[in-house]
Amino acid sequence: QPGPVADDVRHEWLSLFVVRQLCDGKHWAQAWAADPDDYRDVRPFDGQLNSALDALWFMIATHHRLPAANAGNPLTGKIGNKAHVRDNRHVPHPVGEPEPATLEIIHQRLAKLAALPAHQDPLYWRALALFARMALVLADHSVSAEKHEHPNAPAYANTDRKTGTMNQGLDWHLKTVGRVAGSMVFNMLALAPPSLSPDGVARIRRRATGNYAWQESAARALAASADKHDCPHLIFNMAGTGSGKTRMNLRALCELSPGRPVRVATALNLRTLTLQTGDAYAAQIGVDRDEMACVIGDRLTKALYAYKQEAFADDDENPLDEDFSAFGDFEYNDAPPWLSGFIAQNLQSGKIIGAPLLVSTIDFLIAAGEPNRQGHHALAALRLMSSDLILDEIDGYDTLPLMAVVRLVMLSAFFGRNVVVSSGTLSPPVAVAVWRAFRRGIEMRAALHGVKANFVTVAIDDLTKPVVLKADDAETFRRGYGGKVEMILAALAQGRRYRIPCLQKIEPNSLAGFKDAIAIAARQLHAYHHLLDPATGKRISFGLVRMANINPAVAVAKCLSMTLPDAHIACYHSQHFPLQRFHIERRLDALLMRKEGDAHLFADPEIRQAIATTAGEDVLFVVVATPVEEIGRDHDFDWAVIEPSSAQSIVQTAGRVNRHRLREVEQANVAILQFNWKFLNSGGNNRQAAFTKPGLEGPDALYNHDLEKLFNWEALRHKLDATARFGAHEFAQLDDQSLEASTRKWLNFLLGDGKSNQMWMCDDVYRCTPLREPAPTLEVTLVNIEDPQNMLVKDSGLKQDPKSRQFEVEDAVSNGWLILDDAQLWELAEAASVSREAGMTVTLHGELADKDKYRRHRSFGFYGMLPKSTT
Repeated sequence: QPGPVADDVRHEWLSLFVVRQLCDGKHWAQAWAADPDDYRDVRPFDGQLNSALDALWFMIATHHRLPAANAGNPLTGKIGNKAHVRDNRHVPHPVGEPEPATLEIIHQRLAKLAALPAHQDPLYWRALALFARMALVLADHSVSAEKHEHPNAPAYANTDRKTGTMNQGLDWHLKTVGRVAGSMVFNMLALAPPSLSPDGVARIRRRATGNYAWQESAARALAASADKHDCPHLIFNMAGTGSGKTRMNLRALCELSPGRPVRVATALNLRTLTLQTGDAYAAQIGVDRDEMACVIGDRLTKALYAYKQEAFADDDENPLDEDFSAFGDFEYNDAPPWLSGFIAQNLQSGKIIGAPLLVSTIDFLIAAGEPNRQGHHALAALRLMSSDLILDEIDGYDTLPLMAVVRLVMLSAFFGRNVVVSSGTLSPPVAVAVWRAFRRGIEMRAALHGVKANFVTVAIDDLTKPVVLKADDAETFRRGYGGKVEMILAALAQGRRYRIPCLQKIEPNSLAGFKDAIAIAARQLHAYHHLLDPATGKRISFGLVRMANINPAVAVAKCLSMTLPDAHIACYHSQHFPLQRFHIERRLDALLMRKEGDAHLFADPEIRQAIATTAGEDVLFVVVATPVEEIGRDHDFDWAVIEPSSAQSIVQTAGRVNRHRLREVEQANVAILQFNWKFLNSGGNNRQAAFTKPGLEGPDALYNHDLEKLFNWEALRHKLDATARFGAHEFAQLDDQSLEASTRKWLNFLLGDGKSNQMWMCDDVYRCTPLREPAPTLEVTLVNIEDPQNMLVKDSGLKQDPKSRQFEVEDAVSNGWLILDDAQLWELAEAASVSREAGMTVTLHGELADKDKYRRHRSFGFYGMLPKSTT
């Protein structure tokens, strides 16, 4: 029957059912005639994999999708059949059977598997099944893409989507996939893509001096460890802001591979940060462009395709392959023949798999740790198995996305790769989760190869000596890591004062009081930390107001534009037209690069005009920004006002203040607001989570939301640094407790620890801990600047034509900063050689039904009044 068919019982589950019967000694006809109630028998998903037959059954049942949790709730710790069985009463009616020779082969191979000696370690079977399944998925994708007409076959494997004709007789398909899957295992193990050139490695390893001299002792320690221990390394790079972590992350992996091929994949959380890091590798470190590829994707749209079930790629309801964009001069010209089919289907995959140095949004690589992502999972794993891994700012993720990230760590260790985890504020619970995941990957690899589980953990930073963290269990590692943190805190206590915090009280405790407090703090910090314009003598400063979410950020920007008439206000977030966001980022990158001082600021024509047109003696340049500013942007502000979300976010945001100049200060240059917007918007309800999305607070572990009580202000009186995340502060301790409590069960599921040690096989475990929470989005396009209220609106998760909708447009403010009008944006599109439509299409969070809740502010971008604000 042509076209997709939604069977009452999916063919994988029928195959599992039939093969189990064959394993019990039944013949083909008897297997088909057995009691359908056995569909409820979920072997091998009712426990650990303990035999070759268990592993085979796992691969048969999951080669298109993983099974689901009972009642759709993975926290039950039980797996059911609802992902594969729509009707337990269904009685299948076979239209044919394999040829006698094929049946004979099946029986022979099942008998051979059953006779294999038992292996006592379930990790062996898990490791074997995971690797073999990758080969099976790749083989099935490869074979299914071929066109083979088999007239008069009793059953067919798939449909040719172009012609609508039946394609591939089922018997041929099964035998061919089996043969190709067997060879695919060897292909994957033999894959040896290009590595970094010796000259490139030498440039990465060149001697560091000045503020970066700490890298020399770190490099020596890593090289000595690699010489002594021929095993994978887990590196924690805990260096602080502005210490050169980007270079050291890459150098660490070169030091660990003396005389061996070096291949690296760097995974980052932001699209703009990915391109920025790629530029830094090329310009600052000297990596040749033809050895590197940068991979980005529209992560919101791709998240919808990854997690919604309405759109499928083929008859088997496999999810659509995701379309990522790869940039770079590298071309995989000598790819092995078995990869050519995949590269032909997606030309980007050649760059992604082959480039010696991959700089990628984590969205692409994350699928390597998610077996429910099918072909994307297997292709991403191909990249991961041939590369060491760098994970930057891993503690910038909330609790559930963190589980997606540690899956990458586990799989990298399983493939025997080195991993660098980089953050100056890496909390102990995150470090322990990473360590446990790495150890489990090493144990799986050891079980598969019959060797001793062995790896080395090293912690490096810019203030103390490198430390090898020796541990046989998680608690011992926690104590060792805590000791390293204490060393860093002791060194910080002796350091200079680059940032001093103060508490900004909010009176009254209301949203109006919140806005007033920001204006008061801005004026006070400007008074403490301003520059004198050489030409006019006016007082100038550049300040950051960090807000947690877009809607409040726009509200605050609008308020400041009225209450601070001598200030020039920009609002930086993700819901600008891309051309406008590009302009904001380009200008901030130029203005706030202050390693050579401030002279360029006073020579900038836009800054000069703003100074000249401001009547008073004080001129403030204020950026109201969401968390897009706090990680990865290499900007140096004079001061910051911070709406708190977590202890970690406060430290990260403060890292944008006095970042390049590193001038010792005597007065506060960072104001932390007493309460956040969500708490005040709830009427001051302490029984409702406020430090969330972003933030680590959970509904089962509520905080006191008063920053006066959450921090030990006497301890913070002299300076703000990593001690705010690591020290004896209630905010940091609550974050740690919440993080540990909310991830404990999910981490145990992943690792196979505890009673529910089979849940790593469950689809819901991956769907409930996604990197990006699936959410409906709208693509809004301005096509005619003469009619600015009329937008074309399209639900980006659906295949439909865009519809014309009217949006309310608010006028620009007179003191808006870094703003281009629509005509200038069109001119920028032409200058940048991008289409006007692409440059004037913004992605909003919501559904078509919500479109009336959105507004466009000409100065400050799109915002809405939705229940869930996003960054």
